Amino acid sequence: EDTLEERRESIKQEAYQHMTQDAISRLGNVRTANPELAHAVSAQIARLGQTGRIGKVDDNSLKDILRELQSDKEENKGNISFRR
Repeated sequence: EDTLEERRESIKQEAYQHMTQDAISRLGNVRTANPELAHAVSAQIARLGQTGRIGKVDDNSLKDILRELQSDKEENKGNISFRR
């Protein structure tokens, strides 16, 4: 039975097969600051790589993916205002 950590590691290794060294390095930095975001990006790259929908993800492509996820996150924030 795989533990959560083992599954995350296998997803990370799968994603690394579809990434350049610069992109792997950047993702490592992201993982240090925000492990959940890094896992989400790894999972996305691994899925796209398995289906053959992407080639090698370079540093610029990774930046674009991170920006896209960040903007999605910001759009999902609810603005709550109180009337007084």
